[in-house]
Amino acid sequence: MPQAILMTAHKIWIYDVERQTLTRMTFEGANSFPGWSPDGRWVTFGSLREGKYGIYRAAADKSGPPELLLETDAGPSPASWTPDGKTLIYTQTKEGKTQWAAPTGGGDGKARLFSQTSFNEEYPQLSPNGKWLAYESDESGKV
Repeated sequence: MPQAILMTAHKIWIYDVERQTLTRMTFEGANSFPGWSPDGRWVTFGSLREGKYGIYRAAADKSGPPELLLETDAGPSPASWTPDGKTLIYTQTKEGKTQWAAPTGGGDGKARLFSQTSFNEEYPQLSPNGKWLAYESDESGKV
């Protein structure tokens, strides 16, 4: 059953394309950058809740409340999962620098920083086989 994710007023919804119905996923916080896990069981998103930033996931079938995957110190933009679903690439801008990080996949709630630049680099997407990462950057200085 095809489904799409929608975001309105910082709330995340799932739209069932076949049934043409909407289901609200989030009820609290300012939520953004929703995306599907590789197996389609989860929707991940960035959120600001009670003054704290984090990356959350919610079961697509709404079988439970959203759970915190990782607390961050700046607004996260979750972007792309590795094919095995163990690592999520996300960006955040802190002190004017774009930081790329990924939870370690070990369930320890920690992330590893693997890049930090002074350029605006956003929207990373892994290739289906997980070997390549495409992203947008203003490093060239050209529009």
